[in-house]
Parts: sequence; structure tokens; C-alpha cells
Amino acid sequence: MMNQEIKAEWLRDLRDGTRTQGTGRLRRADGRQCCLDVLCEQAVRKGVIDPPTLSVGDGFYEYDERHTDDTEWILLPESVRLWAGLDSIDPIVNYNRKNGSDAGTLSSLNDGERCSFEQIATAIENTEL
Repeated sequence: MMNQEIKAEWLRDLRDGTRTQGTGRLRRADGRQCCLDVLCEQAVRKGVIDPPTLSVGDGFYEYDERHTDDTEWILLPESVRLWAGLDSIDPIVNYNRKNGSDAGTLSSLNDGERCSFEQIATAIENTEL
């Protein structure tokens, strides 16, 4: 089960209005972030992982930790997943669509569904992670 203090801080960070949401990568060179990168940012503040480095020429930041399936640019580093107490590097949450309720991964809500950080925070809040 997700650490509730980490979850509460993640929700605050998603809702504080200081970040610009982006898609396709955890963090882009222009500062746009995925909802998962907001959790990574918290892990950096707590000393769990090192800050990301800019991938020269690619236009996005990457964390040092590598995934076996080349998803390090779009999904949580395993060390962040373990620290937060999540069961996946791309957790599934419940959310409300215009035509009813559904479940989906956080990356799909952020990138495919184009849910706002506020909508994603509500989905996280309403899901037992």
C-alpha cells in the first residue's frame, strides 16, 4: 500500500498550480511534466534519487535508473516505486470519464486521456494504491 504521507504530498504538488503539464516523457526540457514526474520530483527532494539530467539533443530529462524495457523516460524509476509503496511503475487508478467511470494507468490518464493534474489527483485520491 502506498505510503500515505508521500501520497498526500504528491496530491498537494499536483494541485498547487506551479507546474506545467506535459505528455510523452516524465519531464521535457521546457519544464513540462507528467504526473509521475511530480512524484519523482518529491523523491529528489527527499534524497531518494538524484535529479534528472537533460538528454542532450532529445529535449527531455532522464533519471539515471534504467528499466529493462526502455521506459525510463515515461514511467517511475523502480526505486521511486519502492520508496512510495506503489505496486507498479505505472499505477492503475479509478477515474470519471464523461460517459462513466473507468480505470487506467496514470501515464494513460496523463498522455492519452489528457486529464488535468487536478483530475489525476482526484483519481489518485479515490483509489486505494
